[in-house]
Amino acid sequence: LSSLTLRSGFSRVTDEDGPVDAAVERTIQTDTYGPILGWDFVFRNGVRASLASSLTKATSIDSRIYGVTRDRRTTNSDLRITKTFPAAKGIKFPFSKKVVRLPNDLNLNLTCNVTGDKQVTSRPGEQEYLETDTKGLKVGSGTTYNFSRAITGGFNFEYRQNDDRKLGIKRRGITVDLNAAFTF
Repeated sequence: LSSLTLRSGFSRVTDEDGPVDAAVERTIQTDTYGPILGWDFVFRNGVRASLASSLTKATSIDSRIYGVTRDRRTTNSDLRITKTFPAAKGIKFPFSKKVVRLPNDLNLNLTCNVTGDKQVTSRPGEQEYLETDTKGLKVGSGTTYNFSRAITGGFNFEYRQNDDRKLGIKRRGITVDLNAAFTF
């Protein structure tokens, strides 16, 4: 490990709505822990990693409709790993004993993102009502390579899944992306 950075943050925002000379009709308080804890690593072998988790909690109280309260909780966790293979050193693949030398640097990355969103509505004297409850997952990988000063290209792959727990529906998708740029 050659470098380690730790970060954390918190903010609270309170919004109040209503007529100028009357009682407050609606209050929204939002607490954001962004990130709760964030780590950035740089390793001696050139690998860079970033790991962060954030949480947002929002409470809305609406006095116009008999004190209805909406509680929303949103989470996000993100992992990113990148590695650059310098052209001068070459790349040693696990299945080969020889070092492969490339004319230019090769950049590889891996990402993973997990999200959650849940909102509950309640009213005094009544049972809570679940409005939304979703979980999401994205895993991706990609590479970029400069073939020359004028030609760059890349490959990206992403798998994503969204689970709507309230409705009992799962959605999945895969993206494959090939790209090239020509500079004249």
